[in-house]
Amino acid sequence: ACHGLHHPASQTLIARDHIWGCSQMITFLRTFISSLLQFRRGSWEMLATIMIALGVFMLMQPFLLGLYSYSFIVTLVGTVMFIIVSHFPE
Repeated sequence: ACHGLHHPASQTLIARDHIWGCSQMITFLRTFISSLLQFRRGSWEMLATIMIALGVFMLMQPFLLGLYSYSFIVTLVGTVMFIIVSHFPE
């Protein structure tokens, strides 16, 4: 169990192999953060891509003017970050 947050099910009806457990998620986060700190390309490209997608989402949403106002700068920073990061080692 993960710090007592989840209780094991007595029996599952379907296989849930695609759902990560707590230890798998912690391992993924540790690997992701360590590759960010080592300036490896994969994690930084994923972060830059998420920033670009977030900026596009902020641009297209009709609800908050503040998000719309900052959408261009978020997209621009993500794009510049992606260009810079593409020169990092694998």
